[in-house]
Amino acid sequence: MEVTIDYYRLREDLINDLGLAKNYNEMAEADLVYVESCSDEELESYAIRNSIDLEKYQKYVSKL
Repeated sequence: MEVTIDYYRLREDLINDLGLAKNYNEMAEADLVYVESCSDEELESYAIRNSIDLEKYQKYVSKL
C-alpha cells in the first residue's frame, strides 16, 4: 500500500474555507483563485505553508 494525498478533497475543503473567508479578508480571494487553479504539488506546498494538517487528507492506494 502506498500513502498519497487526496488532492481533490484538500482542494475542495480549501475552496470552501477561502470562499467563506473572502467576506472578511480581501487576501482570501487571491488565495481562492490560486487554490482553484494550482497544480497538486503547488496545492500541497500551499497547505504546508498555511499549517494545514495533511494527515487528514491521506489515502492509501493499493499497488497491484
